[in-house]
Amino acid sequence: MKKRKLSAILAVVTAVTMLWGCGKTDNANGGNTANTSASETTKTETTEKTTTEKKPVTIQYFTWTSGSMSVIEPMVEKFNQTNEDNITVEVVLKTGEWQTALKTAILSGQAPDVLHGVNDLTEALSNGWIEPWDNYLSDDFKAKIDPYTYKVEVGGDWNTYAFVWGAKTYKMAYNKDLFDAAGITELPTTWDEVYECAKKITEAGNGDYYGFGLSSAGTGSAVPYIVEPIGAYEGFYKMGYDFQKNAYDFTYMKPYIEMFRTMIAEGITFPGAETLDNDSLRAHFAAGRIGIIPSVSWDCAAINDQFEATCDWDVFDWPTAMSGENKGAMCLRDQANYMLSSSSKHKEAAAKFVEFMLSEDYQSELLSKATDMSVLPWALEAAKSKPESAYPQWVSYSPSEDMVQVSSINLGVQITGDSEATTMAYLISVPDMDIDSTLADLSTRYNTGLYDQAKIDEKKSDVSDAQIGFQGKIMSIENFDPTKPIQAENIKYLTADEWKALQN
Repeated sequence: MKKRKLSAILAVVTAVTMLWGCGKTDNANGGNTANTSASETTKTETTEKTTTEKKPVTIQYFTWTSGSMSVIEPMVEKFNQTNEDNITVEVVLKTGEWQTALKTAILSGQAPDVLHGVNDLTEALSNGWIEPWDNYLSDDFKAKIDPYTYKVEVGGDWNTYAFVWGAKTYKMAYNKDLFDAAGITELPTTWDEVYECAKKITEAGNGDYYGFGLSSAGTGSAVPYIVEPIGAYEGFYKMGYDFQKNAYDFTYMKPYIEMFRTMIAEGITFPGAETLDNDSLRAHFAAGRIGIIPSVSWDCAAINDQFEATCDWDVFDWPTAMSGENKGAMCLRDQANYMLSSSSKHKEAAAKFVEFMLSEDYQSELLSKATDMSVLPWALEAAKSKPESAYPQWVSYSPSEDMVQVSSINLGVQITGDSEATTMAYLISVPDMDIDSTLADLSTRYNTGLYDQAKIDEKKSDVSDAQIGFQGKIMSIENFDPTKPIQAENIKYLTADEWKALQN
């Protein structure tokens, strides 16, 4: 497999020219300190300490990124010990159904001050759960971070609600020892080759280990990390939305579901896919029981540290589309992160902490410790002076130049019934479910849900004080090319009825 240097990340970074102001510090005492008495000096120091000492402030940071805790915890402790504003940050980690935990905290008046993100941006904006950072960030930092901000139009004004600082890449993790034991010398590049490799590994394992790992438990499964990259290579965004047709269409998944069913039926997947969540899958892989699993770059630290890998492993590129020709580009799982709770009583302190999280020190630590692919240029530069990652797999997760960012996509759906991930999980695990009718129903439910959500939001927009620019609208992309990143100037918003008219 061709190894790409970590500098390939630069391909997804916007070039920025930053002007740095210079200043000087004048000697307020005019250099006349030699004759100052010891008692006068002590009195001055005491007065200054009393004047500058800040009242202790405690804020909470909510996150679900368990794979990044090896960096988050020590770096937050560093902030707590070194910041000059007497700020203490408490980290609140919730995994699994984190959306429920976060919403419960917000509705009960116990919202954390800084949120790694929210499940539904429209809901959060409409209810006033989050507010812009603009009034709390320092001017120098705002100028520096501006190209990497996520802005939303609310009340006619565009403001910063989050930051797009990193990306996660999709790969296939594989056990090198099991490949060798099965006599496999070439890494697979297609799904047919993945299937053949998995079959050989399973046969060599004779019940001690298996070729492929599927996690299709209804909650916490790895299905999204399978369907998203498959959908990207099939020309779709967000699993099943076709911007060329302006509609959801999940039927592209049929041959993949059939393949996964065959793998399960033939016993070449690790047993119990229907009960395995993503953590269980990674744990079995780390223990050397599985030859290949779908993987996201945050798995690098998790497999090595959280699950204490005992096998020799690496990753290879995601297999090409089933037809042999990719219709779209691989998406980066980039997200708009770090949001400010409007109920926070310490917003200035929250802003100081988020500036720290986006700083050279914090971001380069994420990069060098192999937990997150930071795309901030100052993080890339600072990482050069830090020790290389202890994980040899990290460089293999690097983004390639043909990957595209998708953080600009916003499609709200009022879904009735099972979600796309849950439906796919059932289809993979339950061989009696009819694939054609289920995928057709899923497409119908998502298109109906997209329209219904837009109409609901349209009514909310009429009475809402928030006046969100995209609320009650459905995103459309002019001159959409699934092989290229979406340009902001090509994003248009249709009313629900305008969108519906396109479906006829």
